[in-house]
Amino acid sequence: MRALCDHRIGIVLADQVMAVGRETELGQSIKNGWPDLPVILISGANEVPPDAIFADLYIGKVEGPAELDAKISEIHSARRSSLD
Repeated sequence: MRALCDHRIGIVLADQVMAVGRETELGQSIKNGWPDLPVILISGANEVPPDAIFADLYIGKVEGPAELDAKISEIHSARRSSLD
C-alpha cells in the first residue's frame, strides 16, 4: 500500500494467497483508495473465490503466461479508452 502512495502504479498483479493474508483483502483496500487502478489476482486454483469481487481480473496460473499477457493487454486497452 505504501508503494501506491509513493509511486505512480499502472496495475497491481498479486498472488491470491500471500504469507501474510489474502490478496482479496488487498484488492478491496486498493479499490477503496484507487478505484480506477486495475487489480489482477493470480491463483493456482481455477475457481474464483467469492471474495475476489474487488479484482478486475482473476486468472488461474494454469492458464499460462501468454493468456495472462493477453488479459493484461485487454485491461490496459480498456483503461486507455476510458481515459480518452
